[in-house]
Amino acid sequence: MSDSIASQFEPSAEISHPRFFVNTSDFQIPSATIRSEEAHHLKKVLRLRLGDAVTVIDGLGREGQGTVEDILKDTVLCRIHKISKNLSEPMLRIALAQAVPKGLKMDEVIEMGTQLGIREFYPMFSRYCVGRPSESQGYAKIKRWVRIAKSALKQCEGAILPTVHDFVNFEDVLQRKHQYDLVLAAENRNGTRQLKTVLKEERSFGSILLLIGPEGGFASEEIERLSELNIQLVSLGKRRFRTELAGVIGAAMLMYEREM
Repeated sequence: MSDSIASQFEPSAEISHPRFFVNTSDFQIPSATIRSEEAHHLKKVLRLRLGDAVTVIDGLGREGQGTVEDILKDTVLCRIHKISKNLSEPMLRIALAQAVPKGLKMDEVIEMGTQLGIREFYPMFSRYCVGRPSESQGYAKIKRWVRIAKSALKQCEGAILPTVHDFVNFEDVLQRKHQYDLVLAAENRNGTRQLKTVLKEERSFGSILLLIGPEGGFASEEIERLSELNIQLVSLGKRRFRTELAGVIGAAMLMYEREM
């Protein structure tokens, strides 16, 4: 990065402007191009005009402050005045492997998890999960969850859009354990150690994969498989939470222990 651009990095101002996603290739100093649904939202919903202030993000951490320069049929051109450093993104990279709950409950997991700063979501099927979507239904769900994540990221004024992976099976998730410094599975069983206790022992890690089971918990053979791979079971507290809440609570506890 050149000195002239690097010198423009500074903490985000307190004033909040409407936020819009742009493609990385469309975000080059001194301009940015807003396209598709984002352009429609700017023009038809927010009804912004030339000269109005906006913030553009590429979902990879870059955040630009600028103004609307030209409004075309399908795109909006913006003049970028400076690049701001977003200070709200957590240092800890959390990946959540969430057993897919019934109905629209996964929507809540994506929305709240994105606001917390979770970087990756794995919609996971374990033995006791109920109902699996067809290929077309699954594709539609993933697209909706990405839209929900984008909306949630705007709301919390974050800068890094989490990755929503395709549906995976329990074993598929375990095969990715080497991608993370620490892998834990939440399970309220007698003798399971508290998450806080485990984290005190595991002091050196920058990424973590947290597995959350379905309403019925992990099956006995899944527990055995976790043990074979030396994946620790942890308790999130004395109460038993619904699966769509457990992942969010677990992530919040991780953030508190490592970020506060």
